[in-house]
Amino acid sequence: MINSLTIGEDYEFVIRSGSTFGAGTHKYVTVTNTSNVVIAHGSSPLMVSNIGVASVHIHYSDNVGCDFTEDCHNSQFRLVDTTTQAPGCVTAISPANNAASVPVGTVTFSWTVPTTGDPATSYNMYYGLTADAVTNLVGNFTETEAEITLTGFDTDFYWQIVPVNTGGSPTGCPIWSFTTQEAPGYCLSASSGVYPAATYTPATCDGITENPITTNGWASEYSNINVVSGQTYVFGSSVATDFITISNTDGTTPIVYGTTPLTWVANVTGVVRMYNHADNQCLEQNTARTRYVICGTPSADQPSYVSLQWPPTLTVEAGENGMVYGQVYAAGVTDVAPLSGQGAGIQAWVGISPQGQNTNPSTWTTWVLATINPEHVSNNDEYVASIGGNLAPGTYYYATRFRLNNGPFVYGGINASNAGNTWNGTEFNSGVLTVNSIANDFCSGAIAMTIGTDFATGSVTATNVGGSVTAADPLPGCDAAGFAANGKDIWYSVVVPASGTFTVETRSNGDEDLDDTGIEVYSGTCGALVSEGCNGDISFDDYFSMLEVEDLTPGATVYVRVWGYNGSSGSFDISVYSAATPCTIEAPEGDDEQILEQGQTLADLEVDGNDLTWYSDEDLENEIPETTIVQDGAVYY
Repeated sequence: MINSLTIGEDYEFVIRSGSTFGAGTHKYVTVTNTSNVVIAHGSSPLMVSNIGVASVHIHYSDNVGCDFTEDCHNSQFRLVDTTTQAPGCVTAISPANNAASVPVGTVTFSWTVPTTGDPATSYNMYYGLTADAVTNLVGNFTETEAEITLTGFDTDFYWQIVPVNTGGSPTGCPIWSFTTQEAPGYCLSASSGVYPAATYTPATCDGITENPITTNGWASEYSNINVVSGQTYVFGSSVATDFITISNTDGTTPIVYGTTPLTWVANVTGVVRMYNHADNQCLEQNTARTRYVICGTPSADQPSYVSLQWPPTLTVEAGENGMVYGQVYAAGVTDVAPLSGQGAGIQAWVGISPQGQNTNPSTWTTWVLATINPEHVSNNDEYVASIGGNLAPGTYYYATRFRLNNGPFVYGGINASNAGNTWNGTEFNSGVLTVNSIANDFCSGAIAMTIGTDFATGSVTATNVGGSVTAADPLPGCDAAGFAANGKDIWYSVVVPASGTFTVETRSNGDEDLDDTGIEVYSGTCGALVSEGCNGDISFDDYFSMLEVEDLTPGATVYVRVWGYNGSSGSFDISVYSAATPCTIEAPEGDDEQILEQGQTLADLEVDGNDLTWYSDEDLENEIPETTIVQDGAVYY
């Protein structure tokens, strides 16, 4: 709120950032009276002539739609000097209008002083990427030049200078444009500087090991790396589309550049720079990625024979695993006595294709480490791996992969006669893995649970791997982040106990893939569900879930829905339980000692009570019928 305005004067309302008058990202101003009746509105700076009130409220936003970006800008005002004439527009000096190939980096913008109106006290500079969108305020400058950093190659920039003095600002000032240089093919810029600060020396040079320079690098920085002339290096990023440039120590001359991974045989000994960008246009991204270097020449050793041994096809339920076997032979390695045990230098994996893609295994990225099968004894070593448990329902393909002494990978396949050999895509191919949907993926397939008296007695092991979203079900009432696009829920049914109350709880069973769940209980029927309660986290420290529901109809069937937060999936324990209900039936009454005639039965005893059951022992384990003939001196319960 602004007070003490002089009625009848002219005022200009603008945005202020720090001490710079007229700067800021919020560029739309609305002026109202103290009752929030609009007096005027428009883009900053907003002129209000002959103001009629002494106090106003100022509202500011990014645009006329009232979008708002949170930052440290404040609305300000100033009294317009009606005795001073606003300055005229200026003429651009540099970059010249329509200039081409303007270098990226630090560029000096300059302009003339106004030749009309009274002198300017400062200049607002605006820019945009199209001629009709020059609305981004770069800053307010008191001189007729400014140094601005440009980062985009082959990009059209539009800019405008609006002079300012106490008399106001001119309107309709010209907009100029220029185009930056085309990308040179390499990138020697790094707005975030060097990271990490220390020069990195690869620890392992076997031609295979990825030596991590950083696991939290940005595509806007470089790393210093020690190299040795004649050594082979592979520079890479965990982002497959990143662009790498290797330069001299000072970063002035590119040596080699290209998309990750980039291979180079060093022709210098010393320190080089590894620049990391998001593409060959030197795009910068300040998001984490791993930068690594591989050094050395890999071994040429490889096995003589590999195979996908068994099975040719594999079918599992979502969340379950199946076993895959492969064999390998290397002379002097696998056939050395004793034949049991693992041959030295052999490594083995089973790979899984992307869903539905029967492609060359060498292009796959999912590989499960296989272990030696100790029960197999022959000249071949046999390896086994468990696959499928973390896959969504669908069709996949699998193959084996072997390596000897860190040499090249060799892939194993299987043919139509179930004989294995090196994968070739014609005779010897991949196995086919089918992952079926889980039975309780949908409400209609809900699995019945039995209520226990505590977590342990009501607990079962569950998995939501293979769970999926269905449009027929409502979105969860809590913990629903990412659910609409990637939800993985499963369903259970519960018969409400006589108390009308029970608790649902999830707990970890050690599966690291899932540490956060949500649960919701519904009454009604599938397709017409009514929420009875929802819980995301037990506490700030425990992201599993616990929900107690009350006042339900005894004997009714309700549904329990469980999902992983933000699309996560894995195995966990779930329990439905309710504390035992105290007995409210009165105990039977009768004399402890009674005299009967011979041949009379328990039914002849005088006992008051309902639904009597008789036992021959005080532990009430041996039930007897009421037609039992009583025996002299016997005790009955």
